[in-house]
Amino acid sequence: MKNIRITIAALFIMTVLFFPSITVSAASLGETVSQNTAKELRDIDYENNETIGSLLAPSRYSLSDKLNKKTEIAKREGKSPADISDEQAIKELNQDNVKVMSFEESFAEVQAEIAEIIQRIVDSTPSAENKGVAFYTNKI
Repeated sequence: MKNIRITIAALFIMTVLFFPSITVSAASLGETVSQNTAKELRDIDYENNETIGSLLAPSRYSLSDKLNKKTEIAKREGKSPADISDEQAIKELNQDNVKVMSFEESFAEVQAEIAEIIQRIVDSTPSAENKGVAFYTNKI
């Protein structure tokens, strides 16, 4: 009986040594994706991110909104309003819009828990194992 236990223990140790992939599966797919993406998502600045600004922006700004913003920029930079492009005015209008919105606190809360959120979402996706870490990392 003692020899059987020693033999089984030796076989187990040899298996672990020769097939380390068996013991590597400690981290879940969601945890790995979370580790790959969470830091970058935490580094996003709510007020100055252009993507957030464009997502929260109205579908268009009126001509008076753009002209007022161009005048403001021109005064600040000592230029003529004609030298300020529509794109620059819209970019600043988007930033102003983001500051006025009341999503900053909610954004900060989600940003603080983003690692756990990503892990739960990926781990609860039925076909997650088939798609792999690279798929989710690239999507995020």
